[in-house]
Amino acid sequence: MTLAATESRAYLANLLRKHRLEPSLGDGLPSTESPEWHALSLGRKRYALWASMRNAASEFIQSGLDEGAARLALDREIGRRCIWLANREQAGILGAKDFCFLPSQAWRQPLILDVAMETFLPLGIRYWLEPSSNWKL
Repeated sequence: MTLAATESRAYLANLLRKHRLEPSLGDGLPSTESPEWHALSLGRKRYALWASMRNAASEFIQSGLDEGAARLALDREIGRRCIWLANREQAGILGAKDFCFLPSQAWRQPLILDVAMETFLPLGIRYWLEPSSNWKL
């Protein structure tokens, strides 16, 4: 698993915890294996996860706290958001930072990311704004 994939997985686990859902619900979602998902930057993946989590949390409550229903809603919404973002990008109407969640200035970057960015991943903001497949190191 790549550093960027681990980052998005940790972000999803954090979102799930905030909504009182088991973090493992985000493991192995088919939508996160799609070509559209892999074409997104880490910042856009974070946006897609956040927006999809809102729908999953709503489904969780409406279903009487059924985690299975929440997982299905989460997977469906991630896939839908990925396709929507891909279509906007293909149409040329998506700016570099549109629908892109960058960490706040107050966010304390994990030590491993600090080391990676200083040694073998000298990407700066591109770490968040470009798909990892585009990184030229």
